[in-house]
Amino acid sequence: RLVKAGKMAQPSIDDKRKAKEASDYFNAGKNHFRNKDMSAAVEAFTQAIMLKPEKAEYFYNRGNCYNKMGETQKALLDYSMAIRIDNKSAAYYEHRGMCYKKLGNYEESVKDYTNAIKLDTKNGNFYYNRAISYMCLTPPDYEKALDDYNHAVEFSQAKYRPLFNRGNCLRKMGKIAESINDLKQAVELEPGKSESHNNLGLSYLEIGKLEEAVEQFTAAIQLDQGVDTAIYYNNRGLAYLRMENYEQCFQDFDVATQLNPNDPNYFFNRGNAYLTIRNVEQALSDLDEAISLAQSIPAYYHSKGVAFQALGRKAGAIEMFDKALSLNPKYVPSLYHLGLMYHAEGQHEQAAQMFSAVIRLVPQDRRGHESLGIVHTELKLHQHAVNDFAAAIKFAAKYPDAYIYRGQSYLRLKQYDLAVADLDKAIELGSQDAKTWNLRALAQRCLKNYTAAIDDLTEAVNKEPENVDFVFNRSQCYQEIGRHDLATEDLHRALELRGENDALLLYHRGLAQYSLSNSGQDGKTCELALVDLKAAVHHKLLDEHLPDCYYHIGLACANRRRHEEAVQAFTEAINLLPEMTPYIHERAKSLQMIGQYEDAIFDFSRVLEAHPKNAHAYFRRAFAYKSLGKFEESAQDFETAKAVSPDNPLLVVNYFQLRNTNVIELCKAGQEVYT
Repeated sequence: RLVKAGKMAQPSIDDKRKAKEASDYFNAGKNHFRNKDMSAAVEAFTQAIMLKPEKAEYFYNRGNCYNKMGETQKALLDYSMAIRIDNKSAAYYEHRGMCYKKLGNYEESVKDYTNAIKLDTKNGNFYYNRAISYMCLTPPDYEKALDDYNHAVEFSQAKYRPLFNRGNCLRKMGKIAESINDLKQAVELEPGKSESHNNLGLSYLEIGKLEEAVEQFTAAIQLDQGVDTAIYYNNRGLAYLRMENYEQCFQDFDVATQLNPNDPNYFFNRGNAYLTIRNVEQALSDLDEAISLAQSIPAYYHSKGVAFQALGRKAGAIEMFDKALSLNPKYVPSLYHLGLMYHAEGQHEQAAQMFSAVIRLVPQDRRGHESLGIVHTELKLHQHAVNDFAAAIKFAAKYPDAYIYRGQSYLRLKQYDLAVADLDKAIELGSQDAKTWNLRALAQRCLKNYTAAIDDLTEAVNKEPENVDFVFNRSQCYQEIGRHDLATEDLHRALELRGENDALLLYHRGLAQYSLSNSGQDGKTCELALVDLKAAVHHKLLDEHLPDCYYHIGLACANRRRHEEAVQAFTEAINLLPEMTPYIHERAKSLQMIGQYEDAIFDFSRVLEAHPKNAHAYFRRAFAYKSLGKFEESAQDFETAKAVSPDNPLLVVNYFQLRNTNVIELCKAGQEVYT
């Protein structure tokens, strides 16, 4: 049909008929929809679409039917067709956004709600649904979700749902006070809603307001005896667990598992509760049940690993931690516990790898840095350890432990002032650990601040009276300031605590008593020293102390005129450290005293090879030569001794008067000086 220029084409009779039929089908479809007859509604809307496929609202309404029927993919396709025909309808984007959300495609859902908001900027429902999609992203975008919830609260007439969800979002963001405020408002708006009481309880639980949490969970239980009741019992059980009300805790977990035996989390939580009270076998039973219901949850295997750890089943524990990590290689608790196990087994390199992995995943994890520092300490990488503890302090400056550990590392690096400063800080932050005072005392001792060191060790001993190390360390301070009596008292106490067969303590008590005897002048005390020193040898004193122990046995015997025993002891010391001049010198003197002049001369000569200006060695060797009738050599040594030390009057001799003198002792055994 020709149309005159300037005139629009008029619809044909056939077009009008199709439009009328399509409209009739469309209205019929809406009636079926209102009557909840979705199949009939879909059929009617389909007929309408076949007649008028250019009508966006027909696709939109059929999409609504499919949505109600749970056929989300078909609904999405219809909404997409509606948008293709008419991209100016906010409702079309809104409903397609819902479909994307149901299908788990949250990125596309966010895009559709964003387009809906552009078309209708004050629709609270659009902001509300976009907020939910933001929270479902991986990772969730809580900041954007919160901003949308704020708009939803502002623009929505019905405030309950936006307040409820904003409260949950705030809890996940760690803004608990604000979360509680929103959820309280939600409860006031809808006091009969169990979900709001439950979530308010979760926020109270988060900040340790356990009584308030229990009150809210109880309200939820009383309001809802349906399918959700199990989770309310579970949550109240968690609150009771933290309150250490174990009887009520297990009652609630039991009810939760009975109401819903198919939820693995209830068995998991009860299993962890059993772990808390050391009922490990029952814990394993519950954790096995949780795993049987959901075999892909790392936390379940991790807790089973912790249970095996508690039983000492190391291989089983490692297997479970490895299983958790096979499901999620970034599962931090299992990485951390594997590190602890490797450390306990002395596998420090592997432990360091685990803790380093924890730090890479959670750079601000205080325990990760602290644990890595402890491992580096074991590996004697003390500067690395200092850096690790510094990082722990950076992220959690109010915990004293990192200062204690770093102070210990500074001590081993011989940076004593820094060690004292860190241990001061630990005490300032409230440390009550006796080792803090012990470590500070060790640093003060190295700085020669003996009064401060002894005060700190006394505090440590008062805090832990049975700690032998603290008593021993104080004894060493007393020994170094010449209070051999107090050192001996502390070593008596240490031996009473640890047992009389401790070789190291016997050795040190022997040294203290020898010093207390004034180099043997107090015969009774000197004999006690000898008993201790010989007992230390008998009880397998460590090799690092053994030469000195024999040496002091020799000194005690020599000063008690028991030179044959002294020679034996000095010989044992020399066999262990052949080049130690004092050992050789004292043996030479005792050999001389028992008439073994040739051997004595040999030892004196060795001393003089190492110390050519040792006047005492020349002087004593001179007497040995004299005893052998080697008067020229004797006279030469007497003159050399006098020449080497001209200001020592003891070295000036009258040869005529020496005729009947076997030897002149210039000092007691152990008092020789070497320059």
